[in-house]
Amino acid sequence: MSNRGTFPGTAARPAGPPVDKGLPVLDLFFDASRLSHALGRPARADRMRHKPGVSAVARLQDGQDTRQWIAAYHPSAVEKAEKILHRSRQSSSGASRVVQIGMPGFPGYQVLTGPLQMDGKLHKPLARFTRSGLPGGMAGSRILNYNPFRRVVFTVGTDTGELVCKATSTPFPGTAALLVRLGGAGVPVVPECLPEALPPGIPRSRSLRYYPWFGMGHLGSPGESTATRLTELTHETGRALARLHSLGPLPGAQAMQGSPAARLSAMVRHHARLAPALAARLDRIHGRLQPVVDINSGQTLIHGDFSADQVLVDGTRIRLIDFDRCSHGRGASDLGSFAAVELLAAAAGAGRPSLTAALLEGYRSTGQPVSDAEVVAWTAFHLLGRLHEPFRNCRDHWHQEMADRLATIEQIL
Repeated sequence: MSNRGTFPGTAARPAGPPVDKGLPVLDLFFDASRLSHALGRPARADRMRHKPGVSAVARLQDGQDTRQWIAAYHPSAVEKAEKILHRSRQSSSGASRVVQIGMPGFPGYQVLTGPLQMDGKLHKPLARFTRSGLPGGMAGSRILNYNPFRRVVFTVGTDTGELVCKATSTPFPGTAALLVRLGGAGVPVVPECLPEALPPGIPRSRSLRYYPWFGMGHLGSPGESTATRLTELTHETGRALARLHSLGPLPGAQAMQGSPAARLSAMVRHHARLAPALAARLDRIHGRLQPVVDINSGQTLIHGDFSADQVLVDGTRIRLIDFDRCSHGRGASDLGSFAAVELLAAAAGAGRPSLTAALLEGYRSTGQPVSDAEVVAWTAFHLLGRLHEPFRNCRDHWHQEMADRLATIEQIL
């Protein structure tokens, strides 16, 4: 049976309108002080996925561990909460305990928090590790990345070395063939481990993919690299990205989720619903960007989600990773994606110089053409795609942070 915590003072709503009128208990996610009080330890929520008026799930952090999640459900969706609670009650492991947080004043609503093993979407692929007979199961794994109810990336120790496992909430066709083709074309990548090459006892599933461990960090956090070395690594990254963009269509690249123009329109509509006060400014940016992102000529193979943390570093060597969104589009999209993340890192006080100039220099040194104007436009496009991150990260001043990001887009355009 799950233990029940208490969220004090919820009968009286906090000052100001609720984050979501249809899901008023969502306010708990945005108040780290109340959330910490409810759990009895310092905690905050981030990486939220939100279905307005229905449910929300987020990663729960306490400063040391990122293996926890928190979820909120409207009374119409509580059957999902009940399934998770039932699964927790049936588990014989104390590490699988789900906590039900009491919400006085909000009858019928459910707020749960629990460990990674009880993730509502990932519990099935992860249960294979419990049954695998591997020493300690997942207990000794390091969590490298966790998006609740979607995917988790963690280390797996074997007799032949450490592997990195990516577990997804739905079966994924994998990128093994694509990575082989990219490696053969001179693009530095980390290959996906083929099932027949995995050590005995390693769980196998279409929702699990494995990669050999590489490097000591990524380009955005390169360990002991000096500023000079970092510039050289980024220059080489630009050259590697240009090699990727020089390739024609390849099997294994995923179909893009709608055209860039359609994605632009969808982003504007979504952000305007989230922050209606920004609607007019969003419309003006839409008008500026649409002619650029609507260009269909010059399509090439692109990474699809490129940034400094997608580049692993080991001394003088680099490897590009995470090709799940690899598709076909304009090469400037990858450059703009990288630049957008660098701008946001600088605004957040990342403590290192922007790497964009070195990336562009390395890219252009190969003769691969790209104009500054197009890179700027795609930078704005990808900044727009990240406009709602303060909301997703449950920031208490997310309205203002969204407005500030929008001002950055307006400035660079």
